[in-house]
Amino acid sequence: MSAELSDSILKMIIKDMRPIAIVEGQGFREMIKAFQPGYTLPSRHCITNLMEKKYEATLEKVKAELKKVKSKITLTTDAWTSIATEAYLGVTCHFINQDWELTSYSLTTMPLEERHTAENIAAWLVVNHALKKDPQINKALGAARSLVEHFRRSELASSKLKVKQKQMGTDKGARGDEKPHKLIQDVAVRWNSSYYMVQRLVEQRWPVTAAISDPEITPRGKHYLDLKSDQWALLEDLEQVLKPFEKATVFLSGQSYVTISALPPVIIKGLQRSTQKTTYESAPVNSFQRAAAQEIASRWEGETTFIEGGRNVSLIAAVLDPRFRKLKFLSSADVLKVQVKLQSLAVQAKRNEMEQLQQESVELLEQDDSDSEQPVPKRRREMSVLDALLGSSFDSEGQSNEEDNDPEDDSEMVKSEVLMYCAEQCIASDKSPLQWWKDNATRFPTLAILARSYLAVSATSTPSERLFSAAGNIVSKKRASLTAEHVDMLTFLHYNA
Repeated sequence: MSAELSDSILKMIIKDMRPIAIVEGQGFREMIKAFQPGYTLPSRHCITNLMEKKYEATLEKVKAELKKVKSKITLTTDAWTSIATEAYLGVTCHFINQDWELTSYSLTTMPLEERHTAENIAAWLVVNHALKKDPQINKALGAARSLVEHFRRSELASSKLKVKQKQMGTDKGARGDEKPHKLIQDVAVRWNSSYYMVQRLVEQRWPVTAAISDPEITPRGKHYLDLKSDQWALLEDLEQVLKPFEKATVFLSGQSYVTISALPPVIIKGLQRSTQKTTYESAPVNSFQRAAAQEIASRWEGETTFIEGGRNVSLIAAVLDPRFRKLKFLSSADVLKVQVKLQSLAVQAKRNEMEQLQQESVELLEQDDSDSEQPVPKRRREMSVLDALLGSSFDSEGQSNEEDNDPEDDSEMVKSEVLMYCAEQCIASDKSPLQWWKDNATRFPTLAILARSYLAVSATSTPSERLFSAAGNIVSKKRASLTAEHVDMLTFLHYNA
């Protein structure tokens, strides 16, 4: 009973990301004593030992699961700095299991020596670059930040804003959300937080203006915090132009569904269309659209055009996704190139599969030989896997009466499989490609091998970012002195146990 209680406490610490030192807290001890008077609460040192043992056991389970994976395993990484100003690198892995489900594991959270900053992490973002190119947008966003910060810092201003929101009926938003609609402060490394800040500020424009105009809040002659009318107009247009980018970010951040295959046809092409179809009254916002279009074209050209000799991962993933297999977003020449590349990859996958089966067959035969007590006569010819599978017979000379399997036959079979797959109609965009492959893997066995590998690729590093959301709670103020080894263990257990 004591062991079960101690294990439950450890699970609570891991799941809720509580400090291990919680077992030494007076209130926690009194609560446990009230619940179970005869139970002796383990010390912090004892819980740490239990945690280390649980880590080793979970690590072995993860290793065993990964050894079962026959498809390729993809990785995502991200860097993070703890409250103790220590840098860490997180690594997560992703694959599609035998039931055609996306599966992820945390592999490690290791100390990182190389310096990284918010600017270095965020610099590649298309939106960040486009936003920074226009000084008027920068100025309006800066004014918006100052305004939000004022209400966050001033209790009087915050209280007055709540009153104005209730009077105007905007305290819970237009949809009557349960949570109060507070102003949102953006974060430097997340451009979409700037969108959420602008969206909320535009929604609460009139309560904010009324509160900031109140003499109790802002003395006469000090109304510089309020935005000018042209800045409000700019923010309203900016909210509209950023909305498609926010939707794309949310979609690509998903971890339970396929994302990489949607990158070329849905995300990139969709964003390109969004920057072309509307003209806004605000000149800076129109300038942003042009800059964003240029950023999309320059940064993602390799995701929407076939590159000779390149990996073309997103394009191969797109053709392996039954929703996008027709590749309508590509030129006819590039469609043909992708299909030829797919055929080449499929032939190689088929050969790799046969070699693996042959190796497994040889290992089984060798195992049988070593386990047998009787002497085994020397084989005149090893039976190949294809012979075993196809039931080929042998003559007295040990030679097959049937012709050896011709690699050209495999190539023709794979080519037919690819052509038949590409000729079928696309499934609806709201259908699951993984469910489709689960139902059709036997029809397209070679392509199914590739689909497991390519569709498991994550389009973003979001899984690793989520890892650090947990790590941020683990390395809190109350346990900023945790060793790097224990940070890794607790993060690993929280993600995988």
